[in-house]
Amino acid sequence: MIVPRALNTQWKKQYFLCFFYLFSSMVVCDAQYNVEFKELFVKADSLVVESNYEEAMVLYKEALQFSNQEYFFNDIAYIYKKLGFLEGKQKHYEIAQYNYLKSLNYDSTSLLAADCYHNMALVKRKLKQKDSVIYYLKKAIFLYDNNLDADDNAAGNVYMNAGRIYKDRQKYQTALNYLLKAYERFNDAGNLKGLASTSSAIAHIHNDLKNTDKAFQYYYESLNLRLKLNDTLNISRSYNNLANAFKEDKEIDSAMFYYRKSLALKSRNNISTAKNLYNIGICYYLQDKNDSANIYYKKSLEIYRNYNDSLEIGKTYNELVCVALLNDEILLSKQYLDSTDVYITAASYPRDIYRNHEMKALYFARIGNYKKAYEYQKKYDKLYTAVFNKGQVDLVKLLQERFESEQRKRENLQLTYSVNEQQVLIEKQESKLRFNRLFVFVLGLLVLLMLAGYFWIRQKQLIYKQKQKLEKMDAIFKGQEFIKKSIGKDLHDIITTNFDGLRLKILALPNAKDIKNTCHKIAEEIKSVNAQVRLISHRLSPLDDKIKRYSLTTIINSQLSEFQMYRKIFVNLETEIPDALNHIGIDAQTNFYGILLEALNNIERHSKATEISIKFHISKANFLHMNIKDNGIGFNNENKTGVGIFNIKQRAALLKGECDIKATDDGTLLTLSFPLKTN
Repeated sequence: MIVPRALNTQWKKQYFLCFFYLFSSMVVCDAQYNVEFKELFVKADSLVVESNYEEAMVLYKEALQFSNQEYFFNDIAYIYKKLGFLEGKQKHYEIAQYNYLKSLNYDSTSLLAADCYHNMALVKRKLKQKDSVIYYLKKAIFLYDNNLDADDNAAGNVYMNAGRIYKDRQKYQTALNYLLKAYERFNDAGNLKGLASTSSAIAHIHNDLKNTDKAFQYYYESLNLRLKLNDTLNISRSYNNLANAFKEDKEIDSAMFYYRKSLALKSRNNISTAKNLYNIGICYYLQDKNDSANIYYKKSLEIYRNYNDSLEIGKTYNELVCVALLNDEILLSKQYLDSTDVYITAASYPRDIYRNHEMKALYFARIGNYKKAYEYQKKYDKLYTAVFNKGQVDLVKLLQERFESEQRKRENLQLTYSVNEQQVLIEKQESKLRFNRLFVFVLGLLVLLMLAGYFWIRQKQLIYKQKQKLEKMDAIFKGQEFIKKSIGKDLHDIITTNFDGLRLKILALPNAKDIKNTCHKIAEEIKSVNAQVRLISHRLSPLDDKIKRYSLTTIINSQLSEFQMYRKIFVNLETEIPDALNHIGIDAQTNFYGILLEALNNIERHSKATEISIKFHISKANFLHMNIKDNGIGFNNENKTGVGIFNIKQRAALLKGECDIKATDDGTLLTLSFPLKTN
């Protein structure tokens, strides 16, 4: 069939108009879709700002349906990330985790994925799934490290959280590396709030590592940044951080000052306010102002009760018991102790539990119920030893981390020094090259040989010093194991021998002819057992909490008076106890007092002496010398393997001093000398 030309042309026009109409409709629909899609996001984002998370999630889910219909995978990944964020805000961590994983199914390589990995790590941290935290954190860090377009603020947040997580795991050098990266990113972005948070985190690490000066430097930097921002909440936190650092540094007045500044910025009574009040109470207690401490403990207790915080309530009741006992308010201390039975449970912190045992032991001893007092003292000693051993392990880890950190610093300094020396050498060679090439070559070779020799000798010295440190640490560890085994044997002997005997005597008591005399003997045996346990306790922690209330010289005078009164051995103090002992570190005071107690115990148990003479002397080199001489039977100089003498030698080594015990013609002489400045 032949179609006329006019009809053929008309058909082509109609076909073109139809195609144009369909294309226009598609463009209009697509444009309309984009407008509706963007409007959903704008509305949802505004609801998030208003913290209206439920309605925001409804709009995001509606946007998700649009994206699924059109296969817009980038939008799908973004929406799932938003949903995960909102679920996390509402503490629905399992659901948040599901949404983040859905987002990563659509996009696992972009900066959006880096943010998801970061948020997954934070969710895993909330769920206490420690192994997964590091996995997702490393994924996020890898993407930020390898993307030059990464936003400085987003990257800074990832590095900052990485620093905090590694700090909690006591990986201090790794934590510092990430925090310094965060500091650099926030600084480039001009983000003062991020800089303040990062400085505070760096300060916490230096505080744990006992780098006091560095810790205070970063705490003050964080405070100054927050003052610029007029960030009241975080200014209060900075004051509180400074107060805690000063309290650890035994600067109680400064700690009190910053606790009060922190408290003044709090607009309402919450858990943070209660902790401030409790810490002020602790400061007053350390200053022996028990009435003031009591007032602040009660204020914090009232807030903790309002929030039903059982852990903090129990801890506060412990301190109220302590103050009541110090004020001889026995009935009141009993009421507080009854309250601790409600709040101090197996779920409480170990330190709160053994503090409660300690308070109960003191209370029952005060009312004369020595059996109960002994039971709680045993519980206290057992739990305290467990916590102490864990603390020792953590301390060794911390010291090892600090040692490795300082070693890296020294290596970096040596490398810098070597590079600078080589640069100077090159410049000299270039300046003298035109005069005498051979001379410069020989000179350069000699200098290089000297540098090599210097570094070889330096390396040998470092290896030798490190070997000495390791040998000393090994000796201390072996000494601690020896003392622990000896104390364990002593405790075993006390329990199996003395307590079985006491049990049999108590069972036979109804059939005894002279019950009164038998009871008296049982009481004497309990007193003997108590003395043995007290000796073991002194070996673990000689000063206990007495050093918080009294100076060391006062404690020593009191101990000597008690020794003379109850042991019937005359004490001749030939010179006054030096006041310098009150100004050495708490660890040095503990070790010195431990040596004195062991010496007195050995005299009482073995010497059969009737008199001892004690003399102190401080040399020009600022060494303290102490002589303790008794008029007893002396001892075999070859027999120096007892736990008491071993404990004395260990403590003298920790004082960086020397101790010698030898028999004389008329008794035994102990000499001790150590530097008053042991750092």
